[in-house]
Amino acid sequence: MGAEPARRRQRQGRPAPPSDPHDPAAALERALRILAAAGQTTARLRARLRRAGYADDAVEPALRRLTELRYIDDRAYAVSRMRRRIESGRGRRVIAAELRQRGVPDEVVDELVRGVDPDEELELAKRAAQRLIHAHREDSPAHGRDLVLAALVRRGYPPGLARAAYNAASASDLD
Repeated sequence: MGAEPARRRQRQGRPAPPSDPHDPAAALERALRILAAAGQTTARLRARLRRAGYADDAVEPALRRLTELRYIDDRAYAVSRMRRRIESGRGRRVIAAELRQRGVPDEVVDELVRGVDPDEELELAKRAAQRLIHAHREDSPAHGRDLVLAALVRRGYPPGLARAAYNAASASDLD
């Protein structure tokens, strides 16, 4: 009966638990397989290795080695993720929360958020507002405005910036 859960895990595509949870080489090998699928922060990779059954005395040396080899770099991960999220129309508040949730250190998040160009953020918010205004063109003007502003704030734009973007987008709609 004890072999049944291991067989079920393997059938479901999940690796079996480590034969030696204290083996740093095995933890490193598992970490490399995880990283081959998708980039990870140090904190998320640590959590995944622990969940896989590896002990801290195997996880920490593996993480140090991966950092030395630059397979994990929280700052580079955060920069890449932030760029993709900005391009998808997200504001810095939402992006900062997402990065923190993924285990990026606060000082890295704060530095990156401070580096966001306010003019670029306003332009991106304006483009999002234009799409939202178009989507709500059938609503009454006041209700449409409220829906657009709420959507921009949910996307992570500060309320003042959301209002400025809405005003600029509605002014350009009139032109």
